[in-house]
Amino acid sequence: MRERRTGTIVWLGSIAGWRGSPNGGLYQGSKHAVRGLSESLRQEIEPLGLKSICIEPGFFRTEFLQPGNRTFGKATGFEDYRKGREAAKASADAMNGNQIGDPKKGVEVMIDIIKSEGLAAGRTPPPYVGLGSDAYTIIKDACSQTLQTLEEWKDIISSTDISQEKFVHRISSMDTYGDFDAAD
Repeated sequence: MRERRTGTIVWLGSIAGWRGSPNGGLYQGSKHAVRGLSESLRQEIEPLGLKSICIEPGFFRTEFLQPGNRTFGKATGFEDYRKGREAAKASADAMNGNQIGDPKKGVEVMIDIIKSEGLAAGRTPPPYVGLGSDAYTIIKDACSQTLQTLEEWKDIISSTDISQEKFVHRISSMDTYGDFDAAD
């Protein structure tokens, strides 16, 4: 791909990377990591003409939630965790077979996004994109909550800066951390 200066690396994330839930830490943490890896790799390979896209599906009607395909951890003997594990299992049981996403449509849209064809014709694929109306809602809610928290905590978040007269910090989607310009 480097030699040809063209190509796309596709990562399969999940809406689970946008919000946590009890008993989902390992899976959800791995999906947070997938988005971060994809985004970092994208910045590394973009100058080579390559792309990295993380597609983050919502719930699709696949066999993923079938009882034989999922685990909720072994009983630890700690009563404190039993109710949470049982609630997670009951939630998966209720969702199984009732997921909103159509897997065939999902794959077709993924291909459109990757190739910038069909529904995605004329669009540059973003660094990450949700898939499914539930993904849209969950990602939007997570972003809204993050923006609200930033505003509510802005004074505290910003309270640790070095004197503004000495440094101006620029971070944009293309800048790297630690890109400082001295103001004087």
